[in-house]
Amino acid sequence: EALLYRCKKDIDLRIAIEDEYGVKVLNKDGVNIGMKIITQKYLEKTGQTWNQIKDLRSPCDQIPLKDVILPFVKFNTPVLQNLLSEIKELTVSPGRKGLEKKFILGGVEHLFSVGGLHSVNKPEEIIPNENQILVDKDVTSLYPSMIIEHEFYPKHLGREFLEVYKQIKDERVAAKKAGDKIKNETLKLALNGLSGNLQNEHNFCYSPFTVMQIRINGQLLLLMLAERLISVGARIINTNTDGIFYLIDKNRLKDDEKVCKE
Repeated sequence: EALLYRCKKDIDLRIAIEDEYGVKVLNKDGVNIGMKIITQKYLEKTGQTWNQIKDLRSPCDQIPLKDVILPFVKFNTPVLQNLLSEIKELTVSPGRKGLEKKFILGGVEHLFSVGGLHSVNKPEEIIPNENQILVDKDVTSLYPSMIIEHEFYPKHLGREFLEVYKQIKDERVAAKKAGDKIKNETLKLALNGLSGNLQNEHNFCYSPFTVMQIRINGQLLLLMLAERLISVGARIINTNTDGIFYLIDKNRLKDDEKVCKE
């Protein structure tokens, strides 16, 4: 009974999802709930049946990263220019590491890998003076945003899949603004459930090339942001997949906001 009440919020959400979407999800985790909703909406959009799509895949054994990287990704800093050149020379295999690069940016060691961009930090205490401020910038829904903004989707599912995914994001934004917590949380699960299943060979969305497009470009764009922030006086303290934590003078905050917007 204690366990039941501890899980009450999660159970209530699943019951609401079953009522709203007509799918059985009471015993599913968040990712599987998300995929259930995406699948249902995709089938409605295309008029296909589950049997028609369940065995679809876009497998590939080797992925040349030069074919993955967006053409506008460029750097001014020699260390990042070298990193980009090295990455473009690499070919990776799905499901394996195949990529791990260490480098120093802004005096901080960083690790660039398939799993994400991470700074290598030792415990330290950072106390801004009266003219400084600590800023924590986090990219909103990095992977879903990359999928929609740059049209990274499983090609075997056609543009209809991208249209469905974008519709889910638009519905979630509207639900959030309207204060519809159930719908907001449900569609959030749908958006976040996709990226992991793009590399799941047992899922109809399987497309390792798409995974590399999302992850490699996401990290490179974050590095472009870090480089621009350093150019306006920021001291990078920490980077972690979809965010940057840094110290900057208060009188440079307008420059900071301009860079982030761009």
